[in-house]
Amino acid sequence: MDDQMPQNQPFSTAPTETTKKTPAGWVWVAGIVIVVAAVLYVTQKTAPSGENEQTNNTEEIENSAPTIVDVPATVTFSFKPTSLPAGTIFGVDWQVETSEQTFAIKTGVYWDTVSHPGTFGTDITPEIADYPNMTSAYEAGYFALPGGFEDNIKLSAGEAGNVLYMRAYVWLADKHYWSEEMAVPIKVPGTGGGS
Repeated sequence: MDDQMPQNQPFSTAPTETTKKTPAGWVWVAGIVIVVAAVLYVTQKTAPSGENEQTNNTEEIENSAPTIVDVPATVTFSFKPTSLPAGTIFGVDWQVETSEQTFAIKTGVYWDTVSHPGTFGTDITPEIADYPNMTSAYEAGYFALPGGFEDNIKLSAGEAGNVLYMRAYVWLADKHYWSEEMAVPIKVPGTGGGS
């Protein structure tokens, strides 16, 4: 009768207090919360304040800016097409000549289908020149001079029959240098344009 259960203990299938276990999911959640809190604490302690970050960025820009020498510049187009087909993208090339090496902070080609005649001096800003369009590849930065540049102009199909008026431009040491205005007829595609 040793194999039988003692009579004074009731038979039960419920686990006793010593056999109950904590669900594994709660342990993982608690662990993740602790790790996230630790990462946030460390990140916040090591992040620079906004004031220090702005000072550091300004110093980096000042230290990386090249020296801009104030020398006269001459701006010319490298190639003059006889006509351009409407509804196309075409490449435009210009050259900026200086007597010694320096850097421009902006260069490009301004254009319109209305002429902006006259000789532009170094005091004529793009706002005064009033061309509504400009190429964008060299709109801001530091660009070594002397040098050659190229970008694209997109002509809509609706511009056929007009004339494209362009000026190459460079901003150097707070002076504005312009090429002479170049005029190129815009042809209907397939009518002899594009050379």
